[in-house]
Amino acid sequence: MRRRRAIIRTDDIELRAGPAGGESVAKIYTRQEVKRRRLNFQIFAGIYDFIGAVAGIVVIVACAFLLAALISWIARDGRESFTSLWNIFQSAIIIPK
Repeated sequence: MRRRRAIIRTDDIELRAGPAGGESVAKIYTRQEVKRRRLNFQIFAGIYDFIGAVAGIVVIVACAFLLAALISWIARDGRESFTSLWNIFQSAIIIPK
């Protein structure tokens, strides 16, 4: 079951009360504490956004590198495979002297 929290605001404080069953004790936050906590959360959210963007760029570069390696491997292997098949075809069709 989802817990709901009541926020009671006055001029100087913000009171966060626990669930109606009285399971937890209410904690009082001043407006300065609320602003400081919000600022800290925004800073950490910004840091994680930056780290996520850098990780995404690294993944994109790695995928591009792997794709380029795959294409070059297919090009090299394709020439060798078709050369081998062409030699087999020629030896089957053309009667050696």
